[in-house]
Amino acid sequence: MSILLERQPELPLQQGDVLADIETYYSDYTGGSDDRTATEGEGSVLVLSRPCKAIRSDLILVAPIVAKQLDGVMDEQSFDDLKEFFEGIRDGLSEADTFYLGNLGPDEKKRYAAKLDRIRTIKIPVDAEARRAFSGTHRSHRLNPEFQRDLHLRIFRSFASLGFDDEEWWPDEDLRLIVNSGKARIAALEAEVAKNLDERGRLEVGGVKEKRLNACDEATKGSRERLEALRKQVGPLSEELERRSKKPTAKT
Repeated sequence: MSILLERQPELPLQQGDVLADIETYYSDYTGGSDDRTATEGEGSVLVLSRPCKAIRSDLILVAPIVAKQLDGVMDEQSFDDLKEFFEGIRDGLSEADTFYLGNLGPDEKKRYAAKLDRIRTIKIPVDAEARRAFSGTHRSHRLNPEFQRDLHLRIFRSFASLGFDDEEWWPDEDLRLIVNSGKARIAALEAEVAKNLDERGRLEVGGVKEKRLNACDEATKGSRERLEALRKQVGPLSEELERRSKKPTAKT
């Protein structure tokens, strides 16, 4: 089973079809007037209209398809991490407004996804012969029926899931736990950076080859990047915990 299947020319246009060489647009009012601007994408769209509309209507709803680069993903993750990564983007866990489609073309490093937060309307022929010609020209793939069913839920979630405040939703005990864990990891990374810098100093004094110094610099760079990324994550949570600790308790 695959997410996308080969097109079946004899079938009418239906929900979950991928149409290639389709341009969509949105109205841009940022300059004070209505400027028609091409949607960012790869020139392909995913048909969202329900079957009766997809078969008969001249106006159908589509979601533009965008590319997702996988550069570096294969090299930096273990088997379990890689499996979890793909299952996560399949289920929309990290990007609720994105419907993952997999590969559409010859570039093995590119994957594609439909953007459910950028729904557009396109007008297509209603005459039966002209509609078949349109489908024959533009339809490149069709969605696997299992993923077609999942598309219904994903469209609903895209609009119905209101989300939560990133920091305020945490119960006090859980917030304290994750902040303490984050601070401990920050301290460990700070010690790692200091160790790498100390190691580089000793290597430099010892007159070692540039290759070893470069390796040490790369290790330090990696540790610093992880440290800064973690600080950005933990910082707002830590501030929220501090804000709560200063909040006066209600008198009984």
